Amino acid sequence: MLQIDRNRAREPATLDLTTNYTLNDGADKTTNIDGLTGDKDDIYYSASFFGVAGDPTTVDNDSICFLKSENITVLIADPVNEVEMDRLSSLSLTATLNRLDENVLGNPERILREISDTPVTIDLTGRVKRWNGEKAFMNQLTETDMISSVQDFQDNVKVTVKIYSNSDKDTFLIGYQVDNLSYTDGSFSASANEFATIDISAQTDDVLITAVEGNL
Repeated sequence: MLQIDRNRAREPATLDLTTNYTLNDGADKTTNIDGLTGDKDDIYYSASFFGVAGDPTTVDNDSICFLKSENITVLIADPVNEVEMDRLSSLSLTATLNRLDENVLGNPERILREISDTPVTIDLTGRVKRWNGEKAFMNQLTETDMISSVQDFQDNVKVTVKIYSNSDKDTFLIGYQVDNLSYTDGSFSASANEFATIDISAQTDDVLITAVEGNL
């Protein structure tokens, strides 16, 4: 027995041997002294010590799942030009793998298990600056004056997301790239005395995920 942690009324605590519980090594038995209904105890045990995976009771303060916004670069490109989207406030990328799951007549097993489609959706929200999002779908990223028209939107836009370990962006961690994007939805909001915002949603059927920046 290595350790027992208790969660009582959402308050975690590490239990003390003899004060909170007793341990009988010979019988491989623990006795809870001051437990209450509703307690949740996590018991850690091993042959002798924590394994190579490390101490499961400690918290990794530098979690790889935590990202600072200044460590991220988002690029949007039409077939000719690529620019940075430096006024984004939100980005969502969702990749889905859909499978068939159907029976057929004369067979008790579900034999139709093929992949039906692999939709990838991306949603962008940000402050208006040079209309780079809509200009990319019109293949006019370098134009300074244009009128947006959904009828002119193309399905050859690319969005690249680069994530670095620091704000200097000299150590690459991981990148995502979605190509051949098709515009699916969008909105524009502008109120008096406020900055205008624009939302763009697009879809494709593939996403590249890489730990090598040169692959993007």
